[in-house]
Amino acid sequence: MLNSLLIPGFVTAIIVLVIISAIIAGIFLIFPIFTWFKTITAKSKISLGKLFAMKIRKSDYKKISEAYINCQKSGISLTADELEAHHVAGGDVIKFSDGLIMAKSAKLALTVDVAKAIDLAGKNLIETVKDCISPKIIETDSVKAVAKDGFEISTKAKITVLAQIDKLIGGADEKTISLKVGEALMTEIGNCIDYTDFMYNPDKISKKVFEKGLDETTAYKILSINISDMQLGKNIELESMIASAEADKRVAESRAAEKRANAQVLEQEAKIKVQEAKASLMEAEKEVPLAIAEAFDKGKIAVEDYYRLQNIMADTEMRKKFGEDEGKGQ
Repeated sequence: MLNSLLIPGFVTAIIVLVIISAIIAGIFLIFPIFTWFKTITAKSKISLGKLFAMKIRKSDYKKISEAYINCQKSGISLTADELEAHHVAGGDVIKFSDGLIMAKSAKLALTVDVAKAIDLAGKNLIETVKDCISPKIIETDSVKAVAKDGFEISTKAKITVLAQIDKLIGGADEKTISLKVGEALMTEIGNCIDYTDFMYNPDKISKKVFEKGLDETTAYKILSINISDMQLGKNIELESMIASAEADKRVAESRAAEKRANAQVLEQEAKIKVQEAKASLMEAEKEVPLAIAEAFDKGKIAVEDYYRLQNIMADTEMRKKFGEDEGKGQ
């Protein structure tokens, strides 16, 4: 009978223990207890109610609490509500807080509002702060231009820059600096009388480009510009002259061919006229005997006149032959 009484009590204890465990587990599931304990132990307490409210609002309370603890330990006065608001706006609270801490350690005059704007603009605040602490090198794309002597020069430049924390919002980025320096290099190449003025004096050209103050409207300060690559290309002016001469040659050849064709046409026309003249002469010569015979019949010419005419014609033919022989001898 004693055993029958103990069994229900044992079962009851187990049931009570299970219920208590379920309640505790439910509390831990519903409320961010571990995160709350973490803030307490870090001496950067966030109330359990506030953490629960963040969870209800589907904010990443773990990241927000971590960023809050980091800021509190570094002496940056940001509340959990401000961090949550930045998180809700789309910011990365971890990079945001770490960037602020890094800027404070480097003694950069980075305000919270500027840091928020940088982070919300999609930039990595940590990398941005690093750029303000340590210079970085930007390389331009290959630039091609033609000196006044006609030679083409291609070159690149390495630009050492340091980000300016007060100009990061609204200031032009690295790409703009690269383009500006590239355009300035093209101008300097174009101003060179001879390609050697550029190829043999790169430091002089770099100094001229540096003195233009190309970083004035950008978020960076240019520390130095160094021409890193130079290649001599074609003589564009000479190639243009050769191409022009070739074009003139083709035009002249075309005109000469046209003249030859016209001359050949005229020659053929002249030959045709000669043949026509010969044909007319032969027709006329055929009429001479008939005319002479008719003159004999009508008594208009005597035999003596006929022979005299034949002698004159023979003498003329002989003189003509002598003239041709003398011409050939000369």
